[in-house]
Amino acid sequence: EVPSRHVAVRYVCARGFDPDYLAGVFGVGLCVGTNDARNARLIGRLYIPINCDGKLVGWQGRYIGEKDWKSTCICKYYTMPGMHKRLILYNCDSAKKYNDAVVVEGVMDAWRIGPQAIALLGHELSFAQRGRLLAWKDGHLAIVLDNDAEAKAKDICRDLRSLFGNNIFCVSLPAGCDPADMAR
Repeated sequence: EVPSRHVAVRYVCARGFDPDYLAGVFGVGLCVGTNDARNARLIGRLYIPINCDGKLVGWQGRYIGEKDWKSTCICKYYTMPGMHKRLILYNCDSAKKYNDAVVVEGVMDAWRIGPQAIALLGHELSFAQRGRLLAWKDGHLAIVLDNDAEAKAKDICRDLRSLFGNNIFCVSLPAGCDPADMAR
């Protein structure tokens, strides 16, 4: 339970998200402490659990607020040490309940799309992630990466077309947009 005036609640609300929805659907919370000194950088960040095949396999901690990420030493996302992002897809377990899925870059993009969204945790599709996407071989797959990664999205579509045929498509976003910034 985080008070409604807490900076974390104000931040997610300012981004157009409902904190109760994020907690209930995606398990998002606020890290207020840790028993592991190696993870002290997670304290004060949004805690984003990452499950795969019904098991917690890692987490990310989202810095609360915005910075000029290229000119600061603060990481926007702090990923659990030892977690191999290239082996997993964020929200994959929930998205498997749907015949169709939407592939996005990051967790906030997935939150905006909803429970049928899958995040690559970046803009590259690894071989292991490609294999996990086969769960939607009989459905449709939309690739919706941030606007600045449109060429990567097209590459991913081309790569997966042999597996998905015409059941895969790319969605282009307006300049400067990513799914998390748009209305649901």
